[in-house]
Amino acid sequence: MKKVTKLWKDDLKKQEVRRRKEEEAAKQRAAVVEEAAKVIISEDSSLPPATLVKIKDGEAHRGERIKVKGWVHRLRRQGKNMMFIVLRDGTGFLQCVLVDRLCQTLEAVSLTTESTVCLYGSLLQVPEGKQAPGGHELQVDYWTVIGSAPAGGTDAELNKEANPDVQLDKRHLLIRGENASKV
Repeated sequence: MKKVTKLWKDDLKKQEVRRRKEEEAAKQRAAVVEEAAKVIISEDSSLPPATLVKIKDGEAHRGERIKVKGWVHRLRRQGKNMMFIVLRDGTGFLQCVLVDRLCQTLEAVSLTTESTVCLYGSLLQVPEGKQAPGGHELQVDYWTVIGSAPAGGTDAELNKEANPDVQLDKRHLLIRGENASKV
């Protein structure tokens, strides 16, 4: 009986610690969202107008200011001041780099995979020793969210451990990935 009581008390302590950590995490998230809501970005009118380009035609527009629309395929945050987006538009993939205030907005903090975005910036060749799809990346100077996707995205449901029945039911989402689309 003493052993069971001790296990129960240990379990209560663990639950209390977990609850406190979750509360702290929720407070931190709320503070980040509150801070991000204060950051407003706008398009710089001194820059040349951007031309709308499909990703497959990007190589012909290197060094120019372009506008690309597509879905967020991959999203990687590097600290508070840098964010990488791999954009998909049906014709290919493009790596986009957001820095400083661009990745501190409320839209950037709440951005999820499969959201639809419009990115403006200069298409530059990838620096020596680095790699990106197509050999170039977009240095973003302004961006907007066209449509947000639900939190969690497809990664929560479709992963390596997903049941084959789930994969078949969600086939329309599965074929958007690199591996399934090559088949």
